[in-house]
Amino acid sequence: MSTIAFLNIGMHGHVNPTLPVVAELVRRGHTVTYHTSPAFRAEIEATGATVHLYPGGELPLPDPPTPVTLLESLAGTTVRLLPAVLDDLRRDRPDLIVHDSSCLWGAVAARELDVPAASSFTTFAFNRQVPSPTRGSWQLLAAARRQPGSVQGYLRSRLELHRRFDARGLPPLDLLNIRQPLNLVYTSRAFQPAVEHFDQSYRFVGPSIGARPVDPSFEADRLRDPVLYASLGTVFNTDPKLLRTFATALAPLGGSVIVSTGQTDPGALGPLPANVLPRRFVPQPEVLARAALFVTHGGMNSVNEAMYAGSRCWWSRRAPTSR
Repeated sequence: MSTIAFLNIGMHGHVNPTLPVVAELVRRGHTVTYHTSPAFRAEIEATGATVHLYPGGELPLPDPPTPVTLLESLAGTTVRLLPAVLDDLRRDRPDLIVHDSSCLWGAVAARELDVPAASSFTTFAFNRQVPSPTRGSWQLLAAARRQPGSVQGYLRSRLELHRRFDARGLPPLDLLNIRQPLNLVYTSRAFQPAVEHFDQSYRFVGPSIGARPVDPSFEADRLRDPVLYASLGTVFNTDPKLLRTFATALAPLGGSVIVSTGQTDPGALGPLPANVLPRRFVPQPEVLARAALFVTHGGMNSVNEAMYAGSRCWWSRRAPTSR
């Protein structure tokens, strides 16, 4: 049997699709390690994998998370994490490294240790026809001119990375699109834009759903039909007024209305109708199995899970951040 190391960034949308894969590898007798931030420890350990926590705790996204600030953050995080990550990997001696397509430190670690690697795409795959947000472009250049501090931070981190580690062959800019000889894409060929332009190194494996631990604090038996659910994802601070609008508009229509507030404090929504349950995070597959309606930001995992559950969806086109 093999030892397989997963390295990921600290976002639900990037971690959750890998959990069924990890659980299946463990079931088949492989040893799996997973490098992550503390918020994901319990759900990853539930798959049977051994968890290695990144030093320094959580990995917060830059605010605002623009392509330029993301580049700075990913490069700086890579320089900071790599020494500890490499120590763990040298002890574990993996036969394969699976890293997120935005996890620069996973790609560098694979080169540094000369270990085969696969890249995990939890949204769409990117190429010339489907450009990623960090691909070199006039728009990125214009944004860089407005954020010179982030550009300088990015350049410092990249120089440090090349000075201390084997970073050859990695994209100079496009850090949301780090490819490998094997690229796992968690959607179907039918959903992928410009799919005919992707070669055989891209494996469109379809939605990856399941393998999440039960949340005992969520009292699903108290829900009353019809269950209506609204979520704009878990990444950004969503405008409380927008979430309150969802709650008050849906309350007269539903037996139970669940509003996932993500990074927004549920208390910021103010007094709500008695049948509205605001929570930062909810066990989404469990809720969708009961939901008659789902108001969503249209994230890849939410779309896949809603289709799997058969929910009716309404796509919110409002920006999930407030400024």
